Amino acid sequence: MILSGAGNFFTVIDNRTDAQTQDYYSKNAISLTISEGKQTDGIIILNASGSCAFSVWFVNPDGTSGMMCGNGGRCSIYAAIKYGFIEGYEDDTSIAFEVNGKQYTGKRVARNLYSIYFSPAAEYPKQVPLLENVALLGDSYKKGHFCGYYVDVGNDQYVLEVANVDEIDVNGLGKFIRYDKQFEPNGTNVNFYSYSLANNLIALRTYERGVERETGACGTGAIAAALVHIKKRGYHNMPITILPTSQSTLTVDLVLQSGADSGNVFDRIENIVLTGEVSEV
Repeated sequence: MILSGAGNFFTVIDNRTDAQTQDYYSKNAISLTISEGKQTDGIIILNASGSCAFSVWFVNPDGTSGMMCGNGGRCSIYAAIKYGFIEGYEDDTSIAFEVNGKQYTGKRVARNLYSIYFSPAAEYPKQVPLLENVALLGDSYKKGHFCGYYVDVGNDQYVLEVANVDEIDVNGLGKFIRYDKQFEPNGTNVNFYSYSLANNLIALRTYERGVERETGACGTGAIAAALVHIKKRGYHNMPITILPTSQSTLTVDLVLQSGADSGNVFDRIENIVLTGEVSEV
């Protein structure tokens, strides 16, 4: 089965039937992500779980794994319901599942709309200037004018706000940043966004590590961009709408702890909620 999570495409496998190891999927990732001559953005492998409704492995086309995938998580809920991991499911009912030994929750909100809940980020936005070999990027990127934010939401993300995201060479510039020595050894996903105050909308384009190209959408990238937006402009007008390359919108919202005294919104986050459509291809 091929699923689209807001334009992020995945090959989905029920491993209760195939009973293969994660290493098998990593070694065969390239062939398994090819469907009708096109490559999906990764593999979602569903397994039985002793403590949750199911567990998931996410494997990139290059065979790497171990990361969290926001749109993949939402797609995995769709697949788990369809494949019978969850019987008699009713909309708006929370589902717990495992990824890399960590528990996440999510739900089908209604019809093809799915949400996933993230715990507070492992690392909130911090500025990371890229000063090494910036001259290679051309005259438009000068030293001191090229500084984005690093965010860890279960998947490494580097986020840059730009004036017009449509003018960015995402594959060229994204690949350059993805391999910057500051992000060694694993590298990072790279996100470029523009913000429209009138629409309270973030237009987002993402170069995904492991896929090694721009993808139609990135769930953890959407969360990272929203957190950077809050870091730069403050917490207001939530939820915020994210418009990825696919043009299938995502929303990011925060669930804050009640009664918390901290003035820093990042200290008060209980959950980060990512919502968008999931459909079969």
